[in-house]
Amino acid sequence: MLLYNSQLTDEFVGRKTGMAAVLKSLMFLVTMRIGT
Repeated sequence: MLLYNSQLTDEFVGRKTGMAAVLKSLMFLVTMRIGT
């Protein structure tokens, strides 16, 4: 049960950080386009 729980948490955290990275890169691209 503990192993399953930690695996689920890792997946959730990984997805969360992945979304943050995607949002950050999108914001960066938009900023670059506006800047130029």
